[in-house]
Amino acid sequence: MAENKEKLGLFFPTPIQVSEIAGAAQLNERLLAATEELMRTTANKVPDGWSCDLYTTIRTADQLHEHPGFRELTPHIYSEATKLVHALKLDVATYPLKITSCWINVYGKTHAQEVHNHANNVLSGVYYVQVPPGAPGIMFHSPMSDLMFRPPSRELNALNLMSFTHPARSGEMVLFRSFVRHSVPPNQVD
Repeated sequence: MAENKEKLGLFFPTPIQVSEIAGAAQLNERLLAATEELMRTTANKVPDGWSCDLYTTIRTADQLHEHPGFRELTPHIYSEATKLVHALKLDVATYPLKITSCWINVYGKTHAQEVHNHANNVLSGVYYVQVPPGAPGIMFHSPMSDLMFRPPSRELNALNLMSFTHPARSGEMVLFRSFVRHSVPPNQVD
């Protein structure tokens, strides 16, 4: 009797790159001071439709990679993004990497971020400067999570999860493709 041969292919995977930044403790001290100064001098402008009043510069200062207080983070962003685009085999020789926007979000107690993605970009990411114990991480959502029917699973794994939360850790950079839907669960700490 002939034996059946089968292969399991993984198509459309969702790569998420997590990097610990060298010298993060000292870098984060300087970034925290720059953030505190920015919060004193730059208005908070939460976009229409956001459900919480977190401090953000997404509408008032979204080029922080060029700001003197944040500029030293830029080489780290490029270094880590370069690793990811090489793994993805993207053509950065013809289409070089470029940061189109960079802003800060400061989450207080009860703050959260709705499910969203970043249209018209290739990569997105987050760098954690200061994370108190118990703060939420970033939640990634499967494109299948919008389906009306989810069959029961005997065991959850990377092939059947509808969402995954990566914990927030000071000094970590998390990069992913911009089409990946993500959110921040409600923050329960000050």
